[in-house]
Amino acid sequence: DAVVRGRIARYDADLPLAMMLEKPPAVVRSPHLMLRYKASDASSGVAKVVLHGRRASDKGAYKVLTETQNLEGTMEVDLPGEGLWSLLLCATDVAGHPSTDIERSPRPDALVAVDLTKPDLALKSSMLPQGSKTWISPNWEVQWTASDTLSSAEKLTIRIEHSSDGGRTWFVAVGRHPNTGHGDLRAHLFPGKKYRLR
Repeated sequence: DAVVRGRIARYDADLPLAMMLEKPPAVVRSPHLMLRYKASDASSGVAKVVLHGRRASDKGAYKVLTETQNLEGTMEVDLPGEGLWSLLLCATDVAGHPSTDIERSPRPDALVAVDLTKPDLALKSSMLPQGSKTWISPNWEVQWTASDTLSSAEKLTIRIEHSSDGGRTWFVAVGRHPNTGHGDLRAHLFPGKKYRLR
């Protein structure tokens, strides 16, 4: 504090603080996000809290996604599309000091992958001696190709289910199979029966 012409003037030399108390999940299936935050400033108080975002591949400036004057609470935002998003929380105090310099493109507070597209999966078929098609190879394996727009193929896992009653009831043969392109079903299927796979 300093006395200027008989009045006390307060210096605001500190920066406000902003933190995410609860970050969104790393991968989401909806562009709608919620995150809990808290902001504070010891000298002049917080004027606003702003959530900035940009696609992680973009080198341009962060854009304002939403802002509030509440010091603490939950922010909700709809991200404008699929992809990997960098999120940055910034508080500005009453004196106009930001908690972080957005123009310098600092490290994000959170990275969120918005994945709205289901993975592509195609089963490979084999021909039986009588000319009909089957999804089980001669060595009792199911074979497939799988890909995704956001995740690499080696990070995908495959769930294999079978039904012997025309699809009324389904049983899990393999809950989480690595995306190797084939899975052995000898322990789950019996010769002479008709099965459906999914």
